[in-house]
Amino acid sequence: MQQQIFPQSFANKIRGSLSASGGISYHYLAWKYHCRLWATFTRQLNESLGNWRHFSKDLILIGPSGGYSLSSSFLASFENIYIYDPDPIAHWIFKKRFPKTSVHWSETPVLFHPTVDSHKGLWFLKTQHPNALFFFGNVPEWGRFVLFIL
Repeated sequence: MQQQIFPQSFANKIRGSLSASGGISYHYLAWKYHCRLWATFTRQLNESLGNWRHFSKDLILIGPSGGYSLSSSFLASFENIYIYDPDPIAHWIFKKRFPKTSVHWSETPVLFHPTVDSHKGLWFLKTQHPNALFFFGNVPEWGRFVLFIL
């Protein structure tokens, strides 16, 4: 039996740090361009989210990365925020961008691991948080931002 050089969790962190939708390169480009190239999108997104009236206390963010397009006022409208993002750098950036926002963060690749059926992962999350809103951001297969109410 071949022994692993690094624990699996370390290997997952390395993969998450080098992903095209996260990781060092993505965060550098996001930091560099989010104020210029993403400004119109970010403004329109936050205007829409600011005008939208929801009745949920819980928000599940899937793949929000560093939250470059989100506003603190939108996040403040929820009592509980659960984040699922396999990118280990994203957690640190998100905390720097939103220092007053309390979140429950998980790097569990429940939706991102190639051997996991993402629909089963969604239904599992839905059973854990039956009244939550699901917000998908920066999930390459699903487009830039999608909001689901399940």
